[in-house]
Amino acid sequence: MNHRDQGFTLVEVIVAMLIFVIAITLVVPAFTSFLSLNSGNEKQTQAVRAAQQVLDRIRLQDPANLTTNPPAQTVTVGGYPYQVAVAYCYTAAYCDSGSKDVEVEVSDNGKLLFSAETVYTQIVK
Repeated sequence: MNHRDQGFTLVEVIVAMLIFVIAITLVVPAFTSFLSLNSGNEKQTQAVRAAQQVLDRIRLQDPANLTTNPPAQTVTVGGYPYQVAVAYCYTAAYCDSGSKDVEVEVSDNGKLLFSAETVYTQIVK
């Protein structure tokens, strides 16, 4: 019988399995960390979308009517609920009858994911 017809030896199979196990042990942690990072980025992007939705609703109002801070609201984006808190006149220098300073904070289970501050002014035609 020829040596090529005999197949692999037990030592060759064990060495091949050892190399495979080492490779898998190095790849799996990297894969799970990439999944975690991707999930965090998705939540961050959805938090920005939640803030945009709330700011777009506020933008439709007259700045003079934005006097009291509304209660925090829950906005659902991508199937996940986010808590959105709005505060007016955080920076008092930007608040008068024609403009309002607006601050929006988006959180998930108490963890702040996104915060933005802007000034809305009334456009006169």
